[in-house]
Amino acid sequence: MSGEGKREYIHMVKETAKAMWGPEAAEKFNDHIERTAAAVYAVSNYPLEPDVEPVTKMRAGDR
Repeated sequence: MSGEGKREYIHMVKETAKAMWGPEAAEKFNDHIERTAAAVYAVSNYPLEPDVEPVTKMRAGDR
């Protein structure tokens, strides 16, 4: 998955990390931040359709 939206999201996460932890710490963990942001972006943009949505009730009788 690639594209402008992904790059923008990763940039936003990196800027947030800098604001929260300071530029030195954010730079130290830059690779981890980028890979985690890319994974979050991929999961949050994964298309769910009724036939692939996760089960929300464990037993057929639950309502």
